[in-house]
Amino acid sequence: AFDWQPDYIQRGAKEYPFSQPETRAVAEFVLAHTNIAAAQSYHNSGGMILRGPGSESGEMKSQDDRVLRLIAERGEKIIPFYRSMIIWKDLYTALGSELDWLYGGRGILSFSNELWTSKNLYKTQDSPSDEQQAEFIEYVLMGDAAVPWREFEHPTYGKIEIGGEKKEWGRLPPSFLLEEELHRNMAFTLYHADMMPLLKISEVKIEKLDENLFKIWITIENQRLIPTRTAQDVAHHISSPDIVSIQGD
Repeated sequence: AFDWQPDYIQRGAKEYPFSQPETRAVAEFVLAHTNIAAAQSYHNSGGMILRGPGSESGEMKSQDDRVLRLIAERGEKIIPFYRSMIIWKDLYTALGSELDWLYGGRGILSFSNELWTSKNLYKTQDSPSDEQQAEFIEYVLMGDAAVPWREFEHPTYGKIEIGGEKKEWGRLPPSFLLEEELHRNMAFTLYHADMMPLLKISEVKIEKLDENLFKIWITIENQRLIPTRTAQDVAHHISSPDIVSIQGD
């Protein structure tokens, strides 16, 4: 874990890092695949493209933050009404989060997308009012997001009324908007993946020094945003240094 704190400080931390089988499975997969350079984790809801650190004292190298910021800026255009945010600064403190471990422990540049925002109901910059949401349920969804109120005999409280909005309403897109939500998030994920290192030999110069002796200058450029080793990786010696070698005929 990275910056982990016990449950009485960070709600949901449980007994110890990776004590839950789900988080342990993710960690074991990442540790077994040292070539992972990018990751995304999906939550809901809020329309956010979140990046670390999760706490004010958390670690984030300026070079790496710049790369994440540039990728997230493209994400804001791919997914309308989503906001690029730093977890601790723009949302709340989250100690020992998945993003902190991926970056702090492995040097992996990652995001957490908070899927869906109610701004998409009317395609507006402001969230719709309660009245506007009620109108959407009535006239667009034709009441499908709500259960009519009815009387119910409760064993303890006697006669009560039950009904109202379904649990899916608000945190998930209405069914007819789901495909667009998934497609746009998929497109951002693929863009993130496409920004992983792509090396190209752009120039080769050869100078003959003697009969069988040559000096060779090779220019290698990375055509993408994410470096072959992040600043966090280099600072903490997480992976081996890059090595370039050539072999003659």
